[in-house]
Amino acid sequence: MADTMNVGIYIFENMTMLDGFAPLEILSFVEQFNTFTFAQSKGPMRSDSGALLTPDYDLESCPPLDILVMPGGGDVLPQMTNSDVQAFLKRAGESAKYVTSACTGALILAEAGLLDGYRATTH
Repeated sequence: MADTMNVGIYIFENMTMLDGFAPLEILSFVEQFNTFTFAQSKGPMRSDSGALLTPDYDLESCPPLDILVMPGGGDVLPQMTNSDVQAFLKRAGESAKYVTSACTGALILAEAGLLDGYRATTH
């Protein structure tokens, strides 16, 4: 049996809930995965559908990531321009085994430099 891998799903205000919580639902069933959410702060926030989301960790307490999952949303510019978030993603993503995204989450990863040298697509 393989070692446990930390799967961190970043959540943020006005994110598309399905982009983050569909992977959370599926990946949480994999026994080798420790799947959790994290955000800039531990405070609750609203998704684009109005659902209240509360992360498991903030940037300071987030465990090292083996897999980074970045959801998207209608307006990802606040995440792309937040220097604290971008610095964290750059550090975490460079040491992660896998860096993934859904939809416009790819733009957030690209801003952190995590797609440099790779071909990527989104809609």
